[in-house]
Amino acid sequence: LHGVVLTLLLVACNADPPLESAQQAIVNGETTEDFQSVGTLTRDLPGGNSGTYCSGTLVAPQWVLTAGHCLDKPNGKEALPLTLTFYLGGQLTLPVTAADPGPEGHHFADARILHPDYNPLFFFNDVALLHLTKPVVGVEPYPLRSEAMDDSLLGTEVTYVGFGKLGQSMGGTGTK
Repeated sequence: LHGVVLTLLLVACNADPPLESAQQAIVNGETTEDFQSVGTLTRDLPGGNSGTYCSGTLVAPQWVLTAGHCLDKPNGKEALPLTLTFYLGGQLTLPVTAADPGPEGHHFADARILHPDYNPLFFFNDVALLHLTKPVVGVEPYPLRSEAMDDSLLGTEVTYVGFGKLGQSMGGTGTK
């Protein structure tokens, strides 16, 4: 199992850090119910649920691929697996806790694995896996790309899918 997890982590990321990056808002996005394997992470914190804070993709029935910084210490607080859920659906519904799992679509976690060379200072190897307590049924995991990307993909249109906010306020953060 550990070898499989390590292989998933190494295949899912490029060991070379990006040469440049730009932090720009995605504008003119559209809400969607498609891309069923894409979901959002939530945290059960003292005083209430955090809502969505990172997106992830189901890559196997019990494994979610996400960014390392999402499972390290988001907002400076340790992301303990037992406080995390992975939600699959179009519009996030809260609150949920292990004692009161709420509506369908919430999947609870029991382990997290950060890339062995994850660097929180520069976000190198910023990839991680979240293990779910039970397999997800009714949603096909997204297949991982097994071959390296090359320059032939430059200029190709891409689709970003994730959960985020719908404007300058925090409203709509649970919307795909």
